[in-house]
Amino acid sequence: MSNAVKVGRVILIFAFTLSGFAHLFAADLFLPLMPPIFPEPLNWIYVSGAMELLAALLLAMKIQGGPLLAFVTLLAVWPGNWWMAIELTQSGDVAGAIIAWLRVPLQLPLFLFALRSPVEVVLVARPNK
Repeated sequence: MSNAVKVGRVILIFAFTLSGFAHLFAADLFLPLMPPIFPEPLNWIYVSGAMELLAALLLAMKIQGGPLLAFVTLLAVWPGNWWMAIELTQSGDVAGAIIAWLRVPLQLPLFLFALRSPVEVVLVARPNK
């Protein structure tokens, strides 16, 4: 495992833990990320927070499924970041729009780090060949 993947895994664990708790305890902060096509946006926010915390735990413990869950979670929330960038651009909030647009491509390495995170604990026995 390269140093970049090691650092990326730690970044993911930290970011998912921080963001997961924020989703659960300050869910209103994430409402601007929710496109209006989603019914009951707070429920989606709580679910994504729980998924982020579970992904952080599985990545930290190097348990099978952690990398895939982290990747899918990132993929699921990425459209919200696009939505926020578009909304802030249309609202005229230049500083907010710049920050939001910078976040979008900066998430691409996180996808890679998620998929390349190591797994040491396999929960399902595999038959020997």
